[in-house]
Amino acid sequence: MKNELEQFANDNNLTLTATLGGNNPNMDKAMFHWQCILSNGKTSFAFPFSCGGAHVQVKAKPNFVYMTGRPTTKDLDRLGSVCYNFEQKGYRKMHGMTTVWEAELLATGYEPKPPTIDDVLGSLASDARVMDYRNFSEWADDCGYDTDSLKARKIYDACIEVALQLKALLGSDQLEKLQNIEY
Repeated sequence: MKNELEQFANDNNLTLTATLGGNNPNMDKAMFHWQCILSNGKTSFAFPFSCGGAHVQVKAKPNFVYMTGRPTTKDLDRLGSVCYNFEQKGYRKMHGMTTVWEAELLATGYEPKPPTIDDVLGSLASDARVMDYRNFSEWADDCGYDTDSLKARKIYDACIEVALQLKALLGSDQLEKLQNIEY
């Protein structure tokens, strides 16, 4: 049985294309960044979507070697070869990764798991709730942000942009319906 978000996507002819790579200026760099396109066949909406390191799937049997304390020369050689292989495979260029743990994940058989349409719709609907507030100050107070924070203002502005794009894609009635789905 499909969940409500998947059913909503089907009812609205929504499709999701997610390509690993690029960056998301609104998120931490130590994440998997996806460039996504949500489309209804007539209109589309392009946006970055980011997931943390737990959003991976096993592609091959991993062979982790855990380090405790100060790394030995052998540990450093192993990490050096992981990072070298990481560079040779083009992962850094393709995925925009910069951390050793991401290199470890990819080099030991894990790959980033693409976001599902329900992951994306739930996140976008949550961001679009910004329209429920009269202004930045009300939103910041309710969400626990400092009203003097430039970072909070940047997040607010990004959420406003998401809400406007999603409204253009779905229309007001369908956006409201999406926001009322429990997920």
